[in-house]
Amino acid sequence: MAMLIGKSSSAPDYPEALAAATRSGWQVVTEGPSGAQLRRPKRWSLFGKIGTAAAVAALGIDWQLSLLIAVPVVLEFVFLSPSKSVFLSREKPHRVN
Repeated sequence: MAMLIGKSSSAPDYPEALAAATRSGWQVVTEGPSGAQLRRPKRWSLFGKIGTAAAVAALGIDWQLSLLIAVPVVLEFVFLSPSKSVFLSREKPHRVN
């Protein structure tokens, strides 16, 4: 029977947790001796994707209609899409979703 010494295999150490977070789309804002501040960029909502497609399709009909559709889509992305931020500690690294 093997005995594990040190950290448990289920909890990643800091470099592994940081690498996994950056691979999954997180960006390192700052990194210091206590850990790293991570930020996930804004993502398009379903409303934004459908609205963008509708605005592009409306260009074939009328540019003013396209603009009327595009303005709420852009406003929703700028003001209502959340930007997530977390702190990854060197002492207690955790998986960032």
